[in-house]
Amino acid sequence: MVNRQATQPQKILILAAIPHGLRLDKEIREVEECIRRAVRRDMFNVDIRTAVRPQDIRRAIAEEKPQILHFCGHGLEDGSLLLEAEGGTK
Repeated sequence: MVNRQATQPQKILILAAIPHGLRLDKEIREVEECIRRAVRRDMFNVDIRTAVRPQDIRRAIAEEKPQILHFCGHGLEDGSLLLEAEGGTK
């Protein structure tokens, strides 16, 4: 029996929100460079979503079904995430 997970590329979903004061472009580039340098780089597919709002996160996870989720953004001391609102505000 073949392990499907071992033969199919692993989906990495990068979600980015509220870039103010962050270098999200640099962080995303570093993740992509690490994958490119990997011996088995063909085993990963990367999808990037930016300016995510709460509904975007749910939708992206449901659509992409990632095995790995990387969030770039700000969080609060209580563990919650700062996300975009409809008008582009926090």
